[in-house]
Amino acid sequence: AAVHGTFPKLKHLDLDGSLTTRGANGEHLGIELLCRAYAAEVFPRLVQLNLASNKIECAEAQTLIRALRKSKCGTDVLEIFHLEDNRLGDASVELLADGVLAKLEVLRLNSNMITDVGMMAIVNGKWAKLDRLYVQNNLFNDEAIEALSDAIALGKGRHGAAWIT
Repeated sequence: AAVHGTFPKLKHLDLDGSLTTRGANGEHLGIELLCRAYAAEVFPRLVQLNLASNKIECAEAQTLIRALRKSKCGTDVLEIFHLEDNRLGDASVELLADGVLAKLEVLRLNSNMITDVGMMAIVNGKWAKLDRLYVQNNLFNDEAIEALSDAIALGKGRHGAAWIT
């Protein structure tokens, strides 16, 4: 289905638990729709996107992140991204950590099956403005948390701000 119209004033979109429908071949219909919407620049002022609890798998998250990377609405506008309680995994986090979402200030990644690999991608990522990161209830160990703590202590975050809550 084509995406019609735009939402020029929309700044906050809360789809928490709303995009769980799968197609006949198992495709995530909500993610496909969002990708088409971002390709069509439907959300030119959207600063907050909540996709928590939408059963988003790693490959689907990567598809969405790539769509955000190609869209000025994603790269130049998005500041708050809720992705908690999905199944993003490490590869999705690695894509997020490349710095393409330049305005991103808040990232919620709680309960996403992120391991030490994903945490190290976060620690070594390019986060120009990130000042709040939520990563509770994932699969990384104490060493990964220590690496994040060291990064915070060294001021790798925005103005040395604490990232983790």
